[in-house]
Amino acid sequence: MDSLPDVSVQHELSLKKRMDKRKAVNCDLVISCITSSDDELAHAALFRWMLERNKANLILQSKSPYVEQFLTHEISSGRGQRYLDLLWRFYEKAGHYDKAAMLLSRLADNENEEISLSQRFAYLSHAIICAQAGNDPKTKAMIQELRDKVEVAHIQLAIKECMDIRTPKQQELVKLLDGPILSLQVLLEKFAAPYGLHKVQLAIFHCANLYSEEPIMAVWENILQSEFKYEGEVSERLLCTLHELTGDPWWTQNEAGQRYIMEVGIAVVQAFLDSGAKFTPMERAKIAAICDSCVSMFSLDARAVSSQHLLQLDRHFSALHLRLTAMSS
Repeated sequence: MDSLPDVSVQHELSLKKRMDKRKAVNCDLVISCITSSDDELAHAALFRWMLERNKANLILQSKSPYVEQFLTHEISSGRGQRYLDLLWRFYEKAGHYDKAAMLLSRLADNENEEISLSQRFAYLSHAIICAQAGNDPKTKAMIQELRDKVEVAHIQLAIKECMDIRTPKQQELVKLLDGPILSLQVLLEKFAAPYGLHKVQLAIFHCANLYSEEPIMAVWENILQSEFKYEGEVSERLLCTLHELTGDPWWTQNEAGQRYIMEVGIAVVQAFLDSGAKFTPMERAKIAAICDSCVSMFSLDARAVSSQHLLQLDRHFSALHLRLTAMSS
């Protein structure tokens, strides 16, 4: 025979549910009563109660006229990051996009080392969104500055990801990189140059609008020397690097640079053609296709200018193209 349900237990559970529901209703009534009053101290006490219970979103949803005053008071009293984050969210929710953008920009620039680089990315990205939605011309004017900071932060992140953290010194450097956004000069002199991060150096030059022949040529030569094997082999990485190199505005706007990279391209392709027998048919066809892509690109660049030297290189590229086509088929 099945046992009868324990009526007393069911009654107790039902009673508890009713009491919890009544408490929730009473709590909502108290909150509603306080938020509809003009007692600023009561509002502040309510906000603190909400924060203690991790109900910060209720503050933003409360429509209280004292939210901004409360948060700014707590911030001025040194309460910390939590209140700053709440304040910009309040500004955004209230449609005060200019204030939100300004505060987010300040947060991204904050020297507090506990704010990670990824968090600063988030602040900057949101600042741009708010600035675009704002009406103040001053806020609109800062959009490009914010984008520039994002670009610098990307470079800093790239350096951080390149660092080897096996030694205490490297760990300290990574910790430094995962904090305030550093200047391009610091990133270049303290990280990119000493650690041979050549492509990062190029990114820094580009970000700084520095198109000076000597440093750029030196960096590219370092890249090519580190990837070019002089044993009759062709590095696929080098071929990809050549593609990247021709996308750099400095090379497309500088005849000496164009000539240099085209001559390197010819040397790479010629090295491959001379050692083609070392590769399997599949490898040979694959590398030949990559080489041919480079050759076609260089040929188009050579025809786009009136330089006699580059036109001579174009004829050389045409001959290489025929050999590569035969090899890849």
